[in-house]
Amino acid sequence: KKQFYIIFFLLNLVALIITAYVLLNNKQIDKIIPQKQNSIEENIDASLEYFNRKWTPKQKNQFKKVLEIGQNETQINHKLILYIISIESEFNIFAKRKNSNKTIDYGLGQLNSKYINSRFFLSRRTLLSHNINTNIKNYYDISLNTLSIFQYLNEIMNSSIIKNFNDIVAAYNVGVVGSQSIKMKQQKEAYLKRFYYFLNDENLKII
Repeated sequence: KKQFYIIFFLLNLVALIITAYVLLNNKQIDKIIPQKQNSIEENIDASLEYFNRKWTPKQKNQFKKVLEIGQNETQINHKLILYIISIESEFNIFAKRKNSNKTIDYGLGQLNSKYINSRFFLSRRTLLSHNINTNIKNYYDISLNTLSIFQYLNEIMNSSIIKNFNDIVAAYNVGVVGSQSIKMKQQKEAYLKRFYYFLNDENLKII
């Protein structure tokens, strides 16, 4: 009988420990992924407010549609796109940057002039299948620029040399090979630092 009570006590103790562990982890998960999830539209508004950008209703609606399409087509969460845009252009539709290698970065996703035409071509085809017309000659086109971010991130995620989430984020800036290069370590770390700054800033209410 004594042995039975000891075993019974130990089993109950284990059950209590497991229950406490599960409850603790659920609380941690709730902190990382809040129960309330914003709609895409709410996250767009939060981003524009944070950077004090005054987009027209037409521009916001256009952007929302493409975020929905990109998220459905690639299974990449639209929030990652919003954070990438935060780093790259701070939601300035007409952002333009000249690089030391004489290439130029354009638009919301700061797409490089070396690759922008091929990315726009693929993005245009997808958007046409959703009855969305675009201007392939306009490098600041919201729809083409945004869907091209999805497209590039999807390529990065499908690369065999990408190891983790940080590699995915950094590769958007330094390239897939660059994300694994020691020579690019400083640039990679600077980009990730900026990414996590926006991710953890409570004033940027992307939920």
